[in-house]
Amino acid sequence: MKKLIQFLKLKIIFLAVGIGILLLIILSFFIWLKINSKPVQIENHDFTLIEIKKGSAFLTTADELYDKKLIRSPLAAKIIWKIRNYNLKAGYYQISPSMRLDKILDIFASGKEFLEKLTIPEGLSIEEIGEVIEKSNFKEIKQEFLETVRDPLFLKKYFIPFDSAEGYLFPSTYLLHKKISGKELAVKMVDTFFEKAGESFKTLSPEKQKEVMILASIIEKEGKKDSERPIIASVFTNRLAKKILLESCATVIYAFEKKGIQKKRLLYRDLKIKSPFNTYLYPGLPPSPISSFGTVSLHAAMNPAETDYLYFVYKGNGEHIFTKTLKEHMAAYRQYILYQTQRK
Repeated sequence: MKKLIQFLKLKIIFLAVGIGILLLIILSFFIWLKINSKPVQIENHDFTLIEIKKGSAFLTTADELYDKKLIRSPLAAKIIWKIRNYNLKAGYYQISPSMRLDKILDIFASGKEFLEKLTIPEGLSIEEIGEVIEKSNFKEIKQEFLETVRDPLFLKKYFIPFDSAEGYLFPSTYLLHKKISGKELAVKMVDTFFEKAGESFKTLSPEKQKEVMILASIIEKEGKKDSERPIIASVFTNRLAKKILLESCATVIYAFEKKGIQKKRLLYRDLKIKSPFNTYLYPGLPPSPISSFGTVSLHAAMNPAETDYLYFVYKGNGEHIFTKTLKEHMAAYRQYILYQTQRK
């Protein structure tokens, strides 16, 4: 009986020691995990851009984070990732050595990429869009972008009937990852154009689409207020119907831009520039769009107002005065253009 009691006592002691060792191991593991979950450098807030490719395994990502000194232990990262049963989402993420491991893992699992804004205003030509890119955080992609939007294969892919994607680059604020290429930006802008253009545009014949694109680009440059754009459209469509020269100053400015000359103010002699874009010399629409335009100008080109107007003069306050006859137009011209020129 005594031997049995002694055996039981020894068994309890060994069991207690075993449980103690096990608890110590578990405690040590959680202490180790806590230590390795701390930021690598709490004072270092510099960001590193990490790309997660589609189909990537977190095992590879954890090793990359460790190699770039963004986490303390790839094993700790893999363990927590497995415990939380996260899914790795492709994208570009900004990671800092000052971040805790759990925060880094949450970022990858959330799919919330690091994106920067690039705002392309309405009414810009391709070259002007290039200048906007040049002044942004994406300046390194400018050249590839400009080459892509003139690439015959790119134009053929989208059935663009012009020698560039002028007019098809939708003006908007884009959220982009830092490693986007010039080609990817061009694709995004053209895709956005077709998305915004809507079904009514897509149902037009190819020839009608060309006319609408060119007209909308002129309306965008000539109009100041959205409410006036359908009226401006009516002036141009009325002149086209009567085979009257469009005489759009915006097309003349673009003609100079095509020659690498920037014109902020036109002189009378400038209206004689030899260019198919000069609608003071050549009848009909110019050969291709002259700017990127928004949905308001596109809608105006497809749905001009019903008017008898053939002329308009800019009043200098964002508005135009529209007239039906040359006599009325000259009166408006004397009132708003000559008078202002004399004052200056």
